[in-house]
Amino acid sequence: MKAIDILFAGLGGMAGALLRYLISMAGDQIWSFAFPLPTLLINLAGCYILGWLNGFVFKHVSSTVQAALGAGMIGAMTTFSTVSVDVVQLILNGHVWTGAADFLLSGTGGLLCAAAGYHSGCVREDRRQVRS
Repeated sequence: MKAIDILFAGLGGMAGALLRYLISMAGDQIWSFAFPLPTLLINLAGCYILGWLNGFVFKHVSSTVQAALGAGMIGAMTTFSTVSVDVVQLILNGHVWTGAADFLLSGTGGLLCAAAGYHSGCVREDRRQVRS
């Protein structure tokens, strides 16, 4: 790995962390129920975006851009640790079924969104190659 890749992964990470924080704060203002919907939506969107990036964009950009967008921005924006803490807190607060739903939706939904993003990226790539 090149030093520039590490630098840009860090810069992308700062952007992703800030984006996550702002979206979470806005979501908390709108959503006041026990279920952590803002976290779920952030993570599902991130799974789709990272899938799409891998299916299309990363085939055409440098390792520096891949580090900045993938490991950096999307990696910092989406976190499994937040989901895990949310689930534990829900269970400890007596919301066992809500915690289980969050865990299942996050895991299954994340996989489905990543697959859908990857598929749509590959379709975009196929269309791009046909036009060339």
